[in-house]
Parts: sequence; C-alpha cells; structure tokens
Amino acid sequence: MKKYSNYIQIPVYIIICILLFSCSGNEDKKMGNKFFKEIEFLGRSDCSHSPAMEKNLLSALENTGLEVKYKYIDLASLPTNDYRRGYGTPTVLINGDDLFGMARPMPTVAVPT
Repeated sequence: MKKYSNYIQIPVYIIICILLFSCSGNEDKKMGNKFFKEIEFLGRSDCSHSPAMEKNLLSALENTGLEVKYKYIDLASLPTNDYRRGYGTPTVLINGDDLFGMARPMPTVAVPT
C-alpha cells in the first residue's frame, strides 16, 4: 500500500499546483486566489484505494499553502442517473472534470418498466 500511496501523491500534488498557479484568462474560474470553484473526491466505503488517495489529496492541498476545501462524495449515495457514478473510485473532480483528464461518462438512464 505504501508504494501506491507515494505513486499517487506526486501526480496529484503537481496537477493541483499547476491548477492553482497557472495563468487563466477565465476570471469566472477564480475564487479569490484559487483557480477552481469545486473539488469533489469520489469514493466508496468498499474501495481499498480511496483512503490512500484521499490522504494524498489532503496532503497535496495542504502543501499549496492555501485554504482549499473539497467535498467527499460516496458514489453509492448518488442517484442512478448522476454522471459521476460512471467514474471509478477513487476519482478527483475539479469543476466537474476528472483531475487526470478522463472523459465525462454518460449518465445512466433508467429503463422504463
């Protein structure tokens, strides 16, 4: 587990720093000195990798020196038609987009009975 934990920490930290300190022409994406409005951590209680990824996300956010918060979302608590259920766990979304660039999954549609 230690190897996996260290493997994820570096890319998450680098990506968050890039998001925080890169130039952005879109003023709407800024919140004070933050370049994003919302960070969502998608996890599940039965996902063995979620705790390590969440710990690394916390560490990366703390290392920015800014007061950045995120919202933990248990995928099982989302409605079946929510597009976020299509992501694997763990996943970090920045303004609704996957931190590592995975395409947004299509929402599932309930089959009429």
